Order: sequence, then structure tokens, then C-alpha cells
Amino acid sequence: MSDTVVRVVVEPHYDDDPDRPDARVGMASCVRCLSELQAGMSEEGIPVGVASPESYARQQFGVTDDGWQVWCVRHQCNIVHISVNVKPQKES
Repeated sequence: MSDTVVRVVVEPHYDDDPDRPDARVGMASCVRCLSELQAGMSEEGIPVGVASPESYARQQFGVTDDGWQVWCVRHQCNIVHISVNVKPQKES
């Protein structure tokens, strides 16, 4: 997919609740969202305020014909597409 716009941030994920079942070591973010956060302003000139990439993200996760996709709702672009080539196993 040629419109893929992704930045994967891999860093320790710290949480105040040690019982939270969150095994993430990073997250995939839309680079346009990250640019807006860094500038403090959306592409439309609206102040974005103080936010983290996680709280600012407007993403959808879906299943495609050949894998999974993370889509940026705010910018209507593909963040990442993970192709899964599953081949049926032959019976012995």
C-alpha cells in the first residue's frame, strides 16, 4: 500500500497499574498526527493542546483480505498494514 505513513515508537511502556495486562513495547503512530503534536497545531490551524500520541490518536484496527490494518481516522491514511499469508496445511 503506497499511502503507508507510519512511525513505530518502541520504548518502555510505564504504567502506574502493574496489574494492567498491557504487553505493548511501543505503538504505531501516524506521522502527520505526530507532526501536529510537535507543532501544537493541527493542519487546519486548530491548537491541539497538551496531549500524548496515545491520547491524540484516532485509529481504527481492521481485518483486510490479506492481513490487518491500522488506519488514521483523523487523516484518512493507512498507518500500517500487516500482511498475513496463511497457507492451509496438508493433511498427513
